[in-house]
Amino acid sequence: MNGYLVSLPEHQAERWPRLEAKIASFGLTPVLVDGVRAKKLIKGCVNLGEVGCLLAHKGIMEDVISTGEPAYIFEDDVQFRKGLKELPTELFLKHKMGLLGSGQDNWKNLQRKKGYYWAERTSYGTFAYFVAPAMAEIILKKIKRNPTAIDRIFCRSIYSKFNVPVMLPFMAIAWGRRSNIQPAAKERSRPIKSRWRLNEYE
Repeated sequence: MNGYLVSLPEHQAERWPRLEAKIASFGLTPVLVDGVRAKKLIKGCVNLGEVGCLLAHKGIMEDVISTGEPAYIFEDDVQFRKGLKELPTELFLKHKMGLLGSGQDNWKNLQRKKGYYWAERTSYGTFAYFVAPAMAEIILKKIKRNPTAIDRIFCRSIYSKFNVPVMLPFMAIAWGRRSNIQPAAKERSRPIKSRWRLNEYE
């Protein structure tokens, strides 16, 4: 099973070696995907970073469909929970998708389950998730029909229709200051610091 890592070429020398080894430790085949530096804004995206992210994930969906194999997708600002050795692939396969963590800002409507909760409309973040080919086909159709930020597509069109599990406690988080998507990433990370115990991740 592939473990894709999206990373801009200028960051790969710094981030790929560590994350390649970590992805391989989960029994996945690490696949490096060049991040996209978009040059033209498209309707539905608020900045070029969102466009580039959308295009990178679109390419991965196409590859997952082509291979016919499920996969994990990571972004290079991901941080994994310390001591994490195994991923919940069996659970995720049952639902055709799953998140190792999310940038959850609004927790009051979460339907908590044992060991996970259902993703909902504010479960933003595409830094660590699983997708099966059948779900990749659905996602790709929605990208083509109404292109916008990839996590916006997930929140508005996928989580509202499918039960997508998100692990609790989060198995992965994203370090906002490393993000290539939001210019205000430092500010964006403020409201979640109290929920993410950063010393538990590496």
